[in-house]
Amino acid sequence: MPAGRVIGHRGAPRLAPENTLECFRAAARSGCSWIETDVSLLGDGTPVICHDGDLKRIAGRPEALREVSRAELARLAPDVPTLDDALELFGDYGLSVNLDVKVHGGEAGAVADATLAALKRRDWPMPRLVVSSFSMPVLERMRLTRADVPLGILCDAPPPDWRETARRLGAATIHPGHRHLSAALVTEMIAAGLAVLTWTVNDPDDAIRLWRWGVAGVITDDPDALFAVADDLV
Repeated sequence: MPAGRVIGHRGAPRLAPENTLECFRAAARSGCSWIETDVSLLGDGTPVICHDGDLKRIAGRPEALREVSRAELARLAPDVPTLDDALELFGDYGLSVNLDVKVHGGEAGAVADATLAALKRRDWPMPRLVVSSFSMPVLERMRLTRADVPLGILCDAPPPDWRETARRLGAATIHPGHRHLSAALVTEMIAAGLAVLTWTVNDPDDAIRLWRWGVAGVITDDPDALFAVADDLV
């Protein structure tokens, strides 16, 4: 489970382009031991590090990921790494990772399987991993395939059945948007056996309040700003 209070959101995107190897290195230099990043699937089945379902925002290109092969991606958006490339870097830097698995169409099973295959190729240690997703089919496929993968329920506002869902999946963490949390709700989630990770927290005052409530980790665009106050928390 995340041991650090500060988790780099797609790396450290205020220092380098999000979800790039450069951005992950910047987060490591800032002191992050955990990185949150996004896994999406290309048309040829390659898992890559990309939040969006297309290349418009990150590369100014109209192509959807499902229309692109790995070779084409290297030409159209060379800064987008494969999941294998990212895991290699995380291993080299001793980083742990929260993989947010994205579904942009009907590929929940395929992207779950491709993510698990990449983790198996690296023999990735489970204590340095959380796999989260907004997609319940992704989480269900993960649990059906690998009983030992730590799963996180990713949500904006926690659904009314969050306890039941966590129990059914054997979830280790829950990841609500921080504006939907309260001290009482965090206490309930911890009592249910869940570590609470929350996003996206860029204000140090918000981070301090959340840590005092018992939140295990805050996912942030600005690790430097939060590290500046994390050690002063009592």
